[in-house]
Amino acid sequence: MVVSKTSSDFSAQGTIEYLIIIAVIVVISLIVVGLFVTVFNSPSQEIVDSSSKAGAVAVSGISIVESIIDYDGDSLIRLSNNSSDAITLTKVSVGGVDNNFSEQLVGLDSKVFSLNSLNSNCPCSVGQKSVKCEVKIIYTTATGITQTDYRTINAQCVNDSTPVNPAVVVDPIVSVLELGTIENPWIINNCQELQDMNLHLDGNYILGNTIDCLLITNFIPVGNESTPFIGSLNGNNYFINNLIINKPTTDNVGLFGYAAGTTISNLGLTNSIVTGRYTVGGIIGSMNDGTITNVFNAGKVIAKQTTSGGIVGFLAGDGSITNSYNAGDVNAAGSDIYSFAGGIVGYFDSGTISFSYNTGKIKASKNYAGGIAGYINSVGIITNTYNIGDVNANNEVGGITGRIQSDGGIVEYSYNTGNIRATNENAGGIVGSANSTFDVIKNSYNTGMVNASLTAGGIIGMQWGGIISNSYNTGDVNTTWNAGGIAGNLTFGTITNTYNTGDINAKYYSSGIAVVMLESLIENSFNTGRVTSISDTGRGIVRDLRSGTITNTYWDTFLTNQSTCLTDNNLGCVPTNNTPSWYYSSINAPLSSWTFGTDANWVTTATYPILSWQ
Repeated sequence: MVVSKTSSDFSAQGTIEYLIIIAVIVVISLIVVGLFVTVFNSPSQEIVDSSSKAGAVAVSGISIVESIIDYDGDSLIRLSNNSSDAITLTKVSVGGVDNNFSEQLVGLDSKVFSLNSLNSNCPCSVGQKSVKCEVKIIYTTATGITQTDYRTINAQCVNDSTPVNPAVVVDPIVSVLELGTIENPWIINNCQELQDMNLHLDGNYILGNTIDCLLITNFIPVGNESTPFIGSLNGNNYFINNLIINKPTTDNVGLFGYAAGTTISNLGLTNSIVTGRYTVGGIIGSMNDGTITNVFNAGKVIAKQTTSGGIVGFLAGDGSITNSYNAGDVNAAGSDIYSFAGGIVGYFDSGTISFSYNTGKIKASKNYAGGIAGYINSVGIITNTYNIGDVNANNEVGGITGRIQSDGGIVEYSYNTGNIRATNENAGGIVGSANSTFDVIKNSYNTGMVNASLTAGGIIGMQWGGIISNSYNTGDVNTTWNAGGIAGNLTFGTITNTYNTGDINAKYYSSGIAVVMLESLIENSFNTGRVTSISDTGRGIVRDLRSGTITNTYWDTFLTNQSTCLTDNNLGCVPTNNTPSWYYSSINAPLSSWTFGTDANWVTTATYPILSWQ
């Protein structure tokens, strides 16, 4: 059931107690004839519906209909006698704590019983929504038989359950059908009601129609760092139009300023302008844990200083964003050296971004800009994403992310077609730069143009450790110094099962796979893209091999216009010379050392091989 709530109702409601409605039908049989329960699944919990309990097929004399527990360990529990015979309740034990009764329930009757002293074995802590408890019910049938049954329930947590005397029977449980719950969310029909979510930050909401916020000239973000939004909003596939938030001196700015453990779904922002100082997002400024699904932003997002994201400014914890996109311009405009601008997330500390994309223009005035995330700090995972928007910053610029800072960050199954530009250094079609010992990029590709003054690569600008695998580049790479088909600089890293067909151009130092290579490995890769160095000599595979190994790798001497693989020799590399067709077959060296097949790394074509996942 969905209940509409007007703007005035918000003020009258008061503070919502921490409450999740749990209705659990537990069947304890005298004569077992059948079982009927209806289960409703939400993103955060399983709820057993008791709304049809009056018409349910009764298989026993008693059932648990509703239960709540407060923070002091006191509880109310509604029991119903579903049989036609009277029964006598003698004991209810929750979490091992006994509450004794001698109360008769006549046939088809229900009563509410007060329990206490549950705080040690079945506690509800402040802020907790529900708690799972083991329940033992002992009762005597009309024929004098003592019956004992065991069940598990999810009890709702509230501030105060009163009364607390276990011998007292009360009826009914007050506020059991509280509005603003998952089952009965408040319907939002206008922008003022949207603004009034600030009155109930733990509430659950749903849009009743598309909302126009044109008449609210400066919307106040819902939730802040000290009192975050912890409820949910289901957009119901409606839009919020003309949302204007102008808070240039405020941190954590968005439709939701700060959210923790929240769920936002099925929502779109159109023609919006969201402006803040630090940590700004179209949907959420800062998000710790929680889930965003089926959401888009088609408005401008501006951080006057740092950290700006089309959907979320700052994402941490186990937060996830899936099936979402940004089509608006995102700008981190401040003078701070760490800018962090991303199409989906500005600063991605941890969590997952999946099945999402960006078409907007992304710009950081200083460093760290990416089509999906400006910066991955820790264990952020980006999977099945793409970017087609232009991305610009001074340093650390990537089609998917500007920087992967440490172990655990990864980009996989993603691609970029947008133009990537670093006015200074470290631009990559997928990642600007990375510092990791694990997988960094896999099963990804770039077709966009990559430009930098210093150090650019078709896949990554600077790779410090980590692995790039099963990826390719067809976009042109242009720099003054250090242009590589896959990587600009490769240090302590591995490049395996990759290829480049894009044109690689630099005034100084250019090569088909990596420019500078130190203590690294390149294997099972090839280059057919043209390599040009205006004031220097380019190389087919690596321009400056300082240390490391190249194996089972080749380049097309005609297409690349390069006669040598490395600076001084062809060690580990094989040139095509005048027989490129030799390299079309998987049985010829060095391809004979590669793995071919739909379940392997490569498949053959009429010309050069391609990766099997293509």
